[in-house]
Amino acid sequence: MTKRVIKQTETSAVIKVTGTNVTETFTLAADLLSPTMVVSGTPDVNITFALWNISPGAGDTIKVTRGGASVLNLFQNAGEMDLGGNGGFSDDTGSTSDIQVQIIGTGDIYLTLRKAGGYKSKVETEVFGQYDNTTVVGS
Repeated sequence: MTKRVIKQTETSAVIKVTGTNVTETFTLAADLLSPTMVVSGTPDVNITFALWNISPGAGDTIKVTRGGASVLNLFQNAGEMDLGGNGGFSDDTGSTSDIQVQIIGTGDIYLTLRKAGGYKSKVETEVFGQYDNTTVVGS
């Protein structure tokens, strides 16, 4: 398996792609939907952190694109980018488009994502009771 969702909450997710010469797509409305959420409008997801390693060949790269727009171009060896830490920002390029990761060569990439909108919780804690149906919003 080359594509995996490692962590999933209502506000964030951590995804991983690993392999040799692979291309994987993460669908915002399905792959990043936690069990306690439903899609409400257009999902909007930003990238806040990237950690990667790639084989040392001159042409080996990891490319992250969204809606045809280039988001990250990562080259040789290992590195990390903390977009949400000291800088205090996240990359919102194509934030409503699915995330496509292409590995040329052999490598791994982990992306930490922030869900900025388009998801709604099934659990309504302010009115939650024993008869609340957590599979239906507004019940």
